[in-house]
Amino acid sequence: MTSPNRVRAVLIGTLVVALALSILAKETSSSFVGWLSFAVFLVGVFLYFQWRRALHNVRKGDEARTRTDQ
Repeated sequence: MTSPNRVRAVLIGTLVVALALSILAKETSSSFVGWLSFAVFLVGVFLYFQWRRALHNVRKGDEARTRTDQ
């Protein structure tokens, strides 16, 4: 099971790299770097959904442990 905090840190790092590549692409007018920044951004979107899933699994596990009616 993946820690939500670890996935979140990687997600933030990925989005920062995508931003830096996008700025670099605009400054150099490089279409290749622009596409590369878009690809890194798509990896960030994938990581966002992984983070949400990991967060949901942790919260679901917490609810199962704290139930008093069973």
